[in-house]
Amino acid sequence: GKGTPYQTHPGNKRLRAMISDQQKTYDKSGRGEKLKVSQGIVDNVIQSGGMFLKSDGGSWISVDNATARSKVSATFRTQRRNTDRLQPLPLFS
Repeated sequence: GKGTPYQTHPGNKRLRAMISDQQKTYDKSGRGEKLKVSQGIVDNVIQSGGMFLKSDGGSWISVDNATARSKVSATFRTQRRNTDRLQPLPLFS
């Protein structure tokens, strides 16, 4: 989900840190490799006791592997866009 309460959750912060660590690898990879990088992060989160959840009205439910991998891939793209926005524009003479 979007919004500050979700972004500041410790699990989501750890996820974004993992994604930042793998951002260059992900960006240099082709489609098949990107899936492997995303799946590796999903596996790492699950092995460390984390979960991928979605809101179901008033409660949270666990999502399947494909949805979790899709969430990780979307976060890679979002972080890339956010990083690109922070880069200074090149100067032309």
